[in-house]
Amino acid sequence: MRFFAACILLGLEPIHKKNIVHRDLKPSNLVLDKTGYVRLIDLGISVENDKSRRTIGTRNYASPEVVYKRVN
Repeated sequence: MRFFAACILLGLEPIHKKNIVHRDLKPSNLVLDKTGYVRLIDLGISVENDKSRRTIGTRNYASPEVVYKRVN
């Protein structure tokens, strides 16, 4: 489990360094490559510098504060 979590974090790191937010991180947007590493897919609704308060993505995988719009 730690290995997969590390793969996800390493996949998010370069896009976050460019101020890009994935906005739809969920199990179906994670795939295993032929060597067993997790890869992020479906960056279709990703944005740079997302300061909007719009709720975008799959509601079932959103945090409670996003669903209930309690984000500061």
